[in-house]
Amino acid sequence: MQFEVNGKKFSISFFYDNVDQQVKHNGKMEKFDCKQTTCKIDNLVENCKNTDGTFGSAWRNVGKAHTVCSPFDQFIKDIGRKEALKRTLSACGFNKQIRTKIWQEYRNRNKKSGMVESN
Repeated sequence: MQFEVNGKKFSISFFYDNVDQQVKHNGKMEKFDCKQTTCKIDNLVENCKNTDGTFGSAWRNVGKAHTVCSPFDQFIKDIGRKEALKRTLSACGFNKQIRTKIWQEYRNRNKKSGMVESN
């Protein structure tokens, strides 16, 4: 998902994987396989110097956070995305205007593309 705020271009990506989680269950620690949602926010930087000495555009990471679904809860993609996005925005230190715009873009993402996401 890409969008622009105050002339700056941003990209938000979500990734999913399984992680082992130690959880106390029935009085003892047990290992469970849990779903993890990661949110990554990048900013497009124009006219930056590349490693080969040339100048161009590059995406720079401004924040990344994740959330892990409890092994006793049902994994719901949208809830994981919202929690991961909330944590990423908190870590980035964006002002209220940018955070509001990001939430608006997130809520309207399917309306723009006509896509409907499923769990």
